Amino acid sequence: MKTHVPITHIMTSQVLSVTKETPLHEVERLMKKKHIRHMPVIQGKNIIGIVSLTDLERLSFAASFGEESDEDEVTVMSLLSLDQVMIRKPFSLQKNATVGDATQVLIRMDFHALPILDGEELIGIVTTTDLLKYFTGEYA
Repeated sequence: MKTHVPITHIMTSQVLSVTKETPLHEVERLMKKKHIRHMPVIQGKNIIGIVSLTDLERLSFAASFGEESDEDEVTVMSLLSLDQVMIRKPFSLQKNATVGDATQVLIRMDFHALPILDGEELIGIVTTTDLLKYFTGEYA
């Protein structure tokens, strides 16, 4: 596999995103329904944050600690906003980056998704799963 391949060749370009006004329980529902683990938060076409399913599951776990009720989870989710939970100004790459660039960033940083931008506009996302598929020849 070649690391100088443009990241745009393996990124997901049909990115499901939300706005910071989207309720947390709706973000979690969408992520579980679509089987995605990272969701960009946008304003217009520009990325302003990112949230992971792990972030939301931590809230759910904290709410239900010692309880068997979904009520606590709903309460915590309704007390916080996406704006409070998301990672602001996430690290991103420009569309001219390569697979090697993305790999190096994800190796050095402790996260698993990189928004891909054209200037300030979100045009895609690449995850560690995308890179693993590419490097093992399973990328379709």
